[in-house]
Amino acid sequence: MQYHYVVVYDADEKSWSVESDSEAYFQDGNVWSLELSEKNDYNGWLDPSCEEDTPKEFALDEELFKTLKYVVAAIPIPKEE
Repeated sequence: MQYHYVVVYDADEKSWSVESDSEAYFQDGNVWSLELSEKNDYNGWLDPSCEEDTPKEFALDEELFKTLKYVVAAIPIPKEE
């Protein structure tokens, strides 16, 4: 599985962040599964917070999001001319 997130740089605020509303970019969910994509009736994307049978994926998604927010905060602010 692949977990997808959007990292944002705000030039006005001079800050990095992670987009918290993943549905704005990933309408079918931010987790992509090769297994699901190989099924003829499914495109492979899922939102583990909405699926009852994905508790491990939901927990990992939350942990990855928290980790990414922590790491993004450490990205240097670029020098602007």
